[in-house]
Amino acid sequence: MAEGENNKVVTICSAIENEIFNWKKTKGILGGGLKEPGLNRLIREAYALFSQLETYFTAGEKEVRAWTIR
Repeated sequence: MAEGENNKVVTICSAIENEIFNWKKTKGILGGGLKEPGLNRLIREAYALFSQLETYFTAGEKEVRAWTIR
């Protein structure tokens, strides 16, 4: 339905995402033909919705922050 209305769709399986999160990278970052975790795709699509915005990152000893500006 969303695609029919020209909207983006990101399909995520929480069980697979949990396995990826808990995996200790013994066989590489992803298995089963996945190119990246679904969370990464979700974040990228969310940022694409706001393409007029720019994000800058700052890093310190205790944290990394993302600053989004117009």
